[in-house]
Amino acid sequence: MRTAIRTPISLAAVVFLFGTALSPAQDRRQGLDLFGQVLRHVQVCPLISDPRGNAGSNPVDFRHLFVGNDGQNVYFLVEFAGDASKNVLSVIHLDTDMDQTTGCNVSIPRLNGSEYGIFFQSPTSGGDFVGNLTSCSAGSDDFPNKGGIRTATHGHFIAAVVPIATLQILTPATNGFLVWFDGGGNFGPAGYTFH
Repeated sequence: MRTAIRTPISLAAVVFLFGTALSPAQDRRQGLDLFGQVLRHVQVCPLISDPRGNAGSNPVDFRHLFVGNDGQNVYFLVEFAGDASKNVLSVIHLDTDMDQTTGCNVSIPRLNGSEYGIFFQSPTSGGDFVGNLTSCSAGSDDFPNKGGIRTATHGHFIAAVVPIATLQILTPATNGFLVWFDGGGNFGPAGYTFH
């Protein structure tokens, strides 16, 4: 299991770029492109990486998951090898009590323990949402306003902002999480701590 590595990029710059990425459409495209370029050029290490060519039934291949926070929100950037708008369904699983004996119990023991899922799906399927995975199933109405998630998709990227307050509904004392990514395969887990 990997732990997040602190990098030369300041969190303020990341938050600014995410803020830009989630404003109106023109700014969103430019902001996401800029954010992706900054991540590559300042040697920010992804929390989870996956080799090319194993997308399975997903039309686009998952490549990297980047995570950051500002004390109020957690910021996720998912990078695909192709057009992210063609993603049919992918999920970021979060074990917010960092106890793999609680939460969802799946057939792969290293992936047990999720309390939350961040679901990325097409608008015709209900759109993106944060769901309660403690019983291994989730719905878009599990938390008010779909968990307060805000997302933007452009090019190879899906960006998401989730309030830390949402992640404290089920686990009030959370100060981080174990995370794994499901979308063309199961990748992780990796550890992330709020700072």
